[in-house]
Amino acid sequence: LGKAAAASAAALRLSPIDARAIRTVGLLAGLSGYPAQSERLLRMATRLGWRDPIANLYAIEVAVRTNDPVKAVQRAEAMYRQHQFEPSATAALLRPPLNRRTVPLLVRELANK
Repeated sequence: LGKAAAASAAALRLSPIDARAIRTVGLLAGLSGYPAQSERLLRMATRLGWRDPIANLYAIEVAVRTNDPVKAVQRAEAMYRQHQFEPSATAALLRPPLNRRTVPLLVRELANK
């Protein structure tokens, strides 16, 4: 964790809006026992990181937890457009009870592409 934390901190000093660095610091905060700080940083990273597959997976998980199928599908579609669609994203979208709402939205969104 030490090297990852140092590298992420250096990246943030160079570019304070680096979504991947913010995401990495957020993940490290969670692993270090600071869940509130981790959550705050990961949410910040998702706002900045539409191209980051890890941030998108996190955003899908949050959308599933908060029962927001539209947001889950938006993030999944962003991953799909970038050829980053992961099996874990599919698993999150298909998890009951949200799957009754995400599957039709996802099918409609992808059919329009």
